[in-house]
Amino acid sequence: KKYDKALENFKPLVDGLWATANNKNLAEDLRKSYLAQYAQALLDKTQCEYDYFMTTADAQKKKNQMQNLVRKIQEYRDRNSEFWGLYKGFNKIESDAKNVAGIK
Repeated sequence: KKYDKALENFKPLVDGLWATANNKNLAEDLRKSYLAQYAQALLDKTQCEYDYFMTTADAQKKKNQMQNLVRKIQEYRDRNSEFWGLYKGFNKIESDAKNVAGIK
């Protein structure tokens, strides 16, 4: 339940995995392994953000946070339309965030 601390720790993890997965000096199979780890860490981070925003007492602030989260998920989709194989998890968070934000 220490979402703020968890999100602080997720950032360097996600960034590092992305950089490593895109390192052209690594073997392709190793890069794929890091990409899978990146995708899972990104999904976990996104779920953590959603859970954290759900604790926001101010309804307008929560709505804005969820709108921003939906935009982030759309950016991830632009990067990889299948969310690196984890589309069900991302789609669920996106759907839940849209419901909270009042987005149809």
